[in-house]
Amino acid sequence: MNAINKFEPSEQIGNILEDFSEERERAYRDKYDESIEGRLNDMRDRYERRGSGTGINLYPSEHKGACHNFCLAIATKKFDKPRRKTESGFRGIMLEMAAYWFSCLKVNEETLILTSTWDNDIFEGQYKKIIDSYTKTHNKKVFIIEVGPTGFFPRYPY
Repeated sequence: MNAINKFEPSEQIGNILEDFSEERERAYRDKYDESIEGRLNDMRDRYERRGSGTGINLYPSEHKGACHNFCLAIATKKFDKPRRKTESGFRGIMLEMAAYWFSCLKVNEETLILTSTWDNDIFEGQYKKIIDSYTKTHNKKVFIIEVGPTGFFPRYPY
């Protein structure tokens, strides 16, 4: 893989973001105002129901399966919250991602983290070096996107 293509998202990421956008359009069309967190939870639940047939690892999830080359993590709680059942903040997701990246190092190629909240100061101070090390040392792709009412906000890489 050359350095120019390293941070180009895959078609899988495009499909996931399109799936979320279509859900947002349905909510607008049906005139119900579900929160971003609620829609992200619904998306996580849909992927959970599809199970291993999606060819992705999903976090948080009650079902841990074989390692796949793509991982989707969804943080729906406040940035600094740990995981509780199938809901997590970014902090909780990062703890799980570190364990996943270590155990699936030979298989994982790309990770997408969707989050409903963002704190750049905490990210820079506590998590950026971990992700930089993983991506650069092992030639992996990690994308973090904040999902808001008006769209998607890329947070990593920037």
